[in-house]
Amino acid sequence: MKKVTASSREAASELADTEPPEPVVSRGRPRSADRTPAILRAVIDLIDEDGYDRLTIQDVADRAGVGLATIYRRWPTKQDLVVDALRSKVVDLPDTGDARADLLAIFTLMAEAFEGDGAQLVPGCLAVARDEPEILQALRDNTLQRLRAHLRMLIAREVGEDDPDLDLRVDFGPGVLLQRTMLLGEPMDDPGELARLVDVALRPGPGRGTRRA
Repeated sequence: MKKVTASSREAASELADTEPPEPVVSRGRPRSADRTPAILRAVIDLIDEDGYDRLTIQDVADRAGVGLATIYRRWPTKQDLVVDALRSKVVDLPDTGDARADLLAIFTLMAEAFEGDGAQLVPGCLAVARDEPEILQALRDNTLQRLRAHLRMLIAREVGEDDPDLDLRVDFGPGVLLQRTMLLGEPMDDPGELARLVDVALRPGPGRGTRRA
């Protein structure tokens, strides 16, 4: 058995009386919460402002307030980042109970999204569709599918789910807007013309009237 000396008792007493060291407080900016929403929102905003081709990871990092390493750890390429942003984009569409007013609001938003400065999201995705089909597919998977389903719901309220031309009515407005603004380069900013577009989409077929839910 090991003999306990006076000196060893004094050392043990001194050790017991010693207070634990205070935790080290890191200096500088504290770690922030998950920055994913800010990063993805920055991607959408920057593409809408300048187009896909001019988008850089550095611009995204600056806009979201993060370092490049934060982005590259999760998204190795620009394409990966944009695809994730497009699939996560919030699609906010009006549903006030007035189908005609809601359609007019949607067509107005679409006309603004297809032309002019600060409206490069859809044109930018279409421009790179041949070389980077994943970009357009991500736009289809979220924004375009949700938009089409919402238009179908609004139009069906007026003409009925059994209307034989329902799918054509759904695609009519977006098709005209896309052709006029992006293919022909003609503006669609006349509220009266957009209202007539709604009228045509909701026009009753032969022997049929509009119906309301």
